[in-house]
Amino acid sequence: MRAKSSKLLIGLIFLLLASVTMTGCGKSGTRFNNTAPTIKITSYEGFDDSATYSSQDTLIFQQKIYWHANDPDGVIAGYAYRVLDAQDNPIATPGNAFIDTDGSITPPNVLNTHGSGWVIHYLPGADTTIPLSNPEARRSIWTSQKYAVINFPASDANGNPLPKLSTFEVIAIDNRGDVTANAAWRKFNSTSNRPECTVITTKGNPNGGAVGSGVKLSLSMRDSDPFVDPVPWYYEFKLQKLDMQDNVLETTDWIRTDSPNNPKLNEYLLTRDTTPALSYDFTNGTQVTKTRVLGRAYDLSGVVSDENQNSSKLLFAVKDGFKPKALIYGQKVHGVGDNHYLDYAYDDQKTPAEIMPFSVTNGKVRYAIPMFKDFNGKNTAVNSNNFKLWVRWGWHGEYGKVQSNGNIDYNDVTPYDKKVDTVLNYNVSNSTGNYYSEITHFDLRFNDQPYNFPPYATYIQVDNDGTRWLRIPLNSVLGQGIVLNNMPSGHHKFELRVVDLQNVPSDPVVYEFELVDPVPVASRTGILIVDDDAASNATSPEPFTTDYYNALFGDYSGTKTVVRLPDVNLDRRDRRLSFSDLQNYKMVVYHSDNIQSKGTLFQDCDAMVLYMQHDGNFMVSSSSQLSGMIGDMVTLNQQSFLNALGITYSTTSVASGGSLTTNPYFQIGKGQLGFGDVNLRLTAAGEGTDSWVNSIISARQGLGAITLFNNISGEAIFKYGCKPTTSTTFPPTQDQFNTLNDKTVGVRNINGAGRAYTIGFPLTYMQFSDSKAVINRILSECGLL
Repeated sequence: MRAKSSKLLIGLIFLLLASVTMTGCGKSGTRFNNTAPTIKITSYEGFDDSATYSSQDTLIFQQKIYWHANDPDGVIAGYAYRVLDAQDNPIATPGNAFIDTDGSITPPNVLNTHGSGWVIHYLPGADTTIPLSNPEARRSIWTSQKYAVINFPASDANGNPLPKLSTFEVIAIDNRGDVTANAAWRKFNSTSNRPECTVITTKGNPNGGAVGSGVKLSLSMRDSDPFVDPVPWYYEFKLQKLDMQDNVLETTDWIRTDSPNNPKLNEYLLTRDTTPALSYDFTNGTQVTKTRVLGRAYDLSGVVSDENQNSSKLLFAVKDGFKPKALIYGQKVHGVGDNHYLDYAYDDQKTPAEIMPFSVTNGKVRYAIPMFKDFNGKNTAVNSNNFKLWVRWGWHGEYGKVQSNGNIDYNDVTPYDKKVDTVLNYNVSNSTGNYYSEITHFDLRFNDQPYNFPPYATYIQVDNDGTRWLRIPLNSVLGQGIVLNNMPSGHHKFELRVVDLQNVPSDPVVYEFELVDPVPVASRTGILIVDDDAASNATSPEPFTTDYYNALFGDYSGTKTVVRLPDVNLDRRDRRLSFSDLQNYKMVVYHSDNIQSKGTLFQDCDAMVLYMQHDGNFMVSSSSQLSGMIGDMVTLNQQSFLNALGITYSTTSVASGGSLTTNPYFQIGKGQLGFGDVNLRLTAAGEGTDSWVNSIISARQGLGAITLFNNISGEAIFKYGCKPTTSTTFPPTQDQFNTLNDKTVGVRNINGAGRAYTIGFPLTYMQFSDSKAVINRILSECGLL
């Protein structure tokens, strides 16, 4: 068995050797030789040896050239291309500015066959911040792209248009390192028209007017070459000083804008510290010289514009004394926290619709609102651990409305107009204050220290007096706003300066505010009486109204504070009451009893609703004007306030019962739930609290100007007591009686530990003893008696 296996193995080896001998018979050993690739240009433009050309046959200087390579026994690994001048010397061109002139990175087989001067490219994944001219760059002459955009030269040595003959060559390399034996080539006789250059500043053309000592040139190019985008190669400019007769006193050499230290090709910053530097043209306020800039543009073929064209000349006069002005936009200062919020989205009708900042607490969305102004005129909010304050800033001239004639009405109050991005001198409010500068930085301080923002912790500006600021660039991640949080209660101060191209900072603008600790219910004292009655001898006489309310609360032994709303500071939303003030009181009473004056309850309800939502006791006394104010609240989406009053959020929840002269049928507020009746004062009595009555009410023996509550979520505490149909003075019809009698005219609502009372008839029009009984009942229910 073993002998039979050995014979079989020997047989198989013999057959294998025979097969190898037969397949190799007659071969010379070149079975694995490589065939070099071939390449051809597939574009139609240009001339090769298949066509003749003359100096009259020209093409536009920019050409997009395609090619195709083939390798019969492998794959194409890359391509290399170059441009030769008329003498067949390799040249660099715009867009292909780096060539391997000395052959240091060109493979030997390419050098030996085709020579050097091939365009250099980054290798895949290379760090493109390292210039291709740097030997440390990862670079190669090979590229995978199958086309190239070539900007052939078409100018003489001075930049004048001149048709020029150039040659484009391209070769390929395969996966085994062989290159094409013959380069594919095309000749191009290129031409270009002369471009035009315009020089202004980034903020327009001063047309010889005054500018600050910092401007940024803005250069642009127009080109009439067909099928080519007007892309400049680079710009040059000269800075000249002229006398008042336009004679040149000084001039610089031509300065290129494509220097490594200049961030933008089409812009160039000029200040008193740059090279070249600006110098003042005014002495003691009188202009004695002029400054002129001459600009010119080179297109991608090397043709230069004519610097003598008017558009290539920029004239201005450099003047000192210009300074920017910093702004904090009050309408963009919003705070939100557990004690400073609205729980519904609102539109204050002073801004376009926008989404206010908000937070979510226990699943409830709470929207940011502006800071309140307290009775001392300070910006305030009641503090909490999660309080945040958004602050938005800008500068004088940033926003405005552009009129049909092109004039701009600048607006420093609100950032909702068009962003016109002008920088105006600090003390001028129209276009004459434009000194053609830009804002470059913002300086920030908070609580007398540089604002703490770790990414810019080293960006500290120190003034001559030692004051330190955080200086951030215009386009930093902070933008033009910050969010202040984690602030202890107490006084806080945010300071801002803006810095312009002159490196001149504005005067500081300061936003100061107070964060106040919340006052627990047990620590509150006294009653605040808010008088929103417009004085009128006929409908709300003084001092009767003030004395009446003081007397109503005469049985309360605590402190009573009276504040008249017209005398209180308005905040950004025209509010005159702050929650930081209201929270100090056990009860807040608001009265607007003048039946011919609407009052402004809807303006001040932000603080009132926070007060009620934090267990405050609140009372309203008004007239038919209250129905109009509640309608305003519905329009302004102030639903939380109405909910706290116990009034359904709807325009149909309330109605006017009439006016001073119509429907004079109300005579009694019929008490409910333990409240006594309140009778209308029909005649004056004595010299005290019942000494005044409106003559029309007395004549008609009834009042129409009250508010009827149609839909309530609270409890009715007063019903409409209608004059009988049998009255001999302005009696109601039976239908009127049926409609009005027993309508709800007073509502009580429980809000946690606090209570709200809304009385739709004016207490100063009622008999004093009845009104005082109502007040004492309310004080008793609220635990104040």
